[in-house]
Amino acid sequence: MIDARHPSGQPFFYEGNDTGILLIHGFTGTCGQVRPLGSALREAGYTVLAPLLPGHGTSLEEMNRSSGDAWLRCVREAYVSLEKMVRQVVVAGLSMGGTLATILAEEYNPAGLVTLSGAIRVREKFAWAAGVLWRFKPYLRWTNLEHDGDYDNSVDACYAGLPVRKVADLNRLRALARRNLALIDCPALVVQPVHDETVDPSSARILMSGLRNERKKLVMLENSPHVCTLGPEREKVFREVIDFLRSLEKEA
Repeated sequence: MIDARHPSGQPFFYEGNDTGILLIHGFTGTCGQVRPLGSALREAGYTVLAPLLPGHGTSLEEMNRSSGDAWLRCVREAYVSLEKMVRQVVVAGLSMGGTLATILAEEYNPAGLVTLSGAIRVREKFAWAAGVLWRFKPYLRWTNLEHDGDYDNSVDACYAGLPVRKVADLNRLRALARRNLALIDCPALVVQPVHDETVDPSSARILMSGLRNERKKLVMLENSPHVCTLGPEREKVFREVIDFLRSLEKEA
């Protein structure tokens, strides 16, 4: 983990072919956590747009002043912008980014959906009470700044903590995504670490059972942390996403 204001966490755009990938980072994270995937997609020839969600990449206090509505508005605007540049759009996201991507897939008509550790259920037991708890403890902070082992800490720009009140915003987004899963009728790739320390792995089952399209694939990762785009199986994640995108191109 590095400072959330590190340059690697800034938004990015790569111009490529006529398939555009909207790549959305997660709660308290930045574009740094999806940047290696974005680079792999660029090398594969795709157009990639990764917005920085409001309140992220600055300070916990700034994030506390943002909202779930602002995050959703940001990705909606990014979708519309990307749609004007390419023939087809695929929405993809990590953690809460997967939640936001799922909501976009419910609202628009993307060519495909990719969720990476998609946050439908979370492990934190306090999450359900965040709307009250923030009054007593506005922020949670931690000091473990780096992951051990094969993990790309060099681009892991995110906050060393979270604003408790914003967990309630995340809860509302999770509920919205889950409530309208049946509206999604595009092919999907669901990637989920078995030992995810943040998202309950049952999220993958919920997604797979709720998605209507028969063209859906579940990939369970045995050796990855929550931020699977930076962990030891990141190259596998990149290959799975690129293979999924190529399968969509064959059908187009």
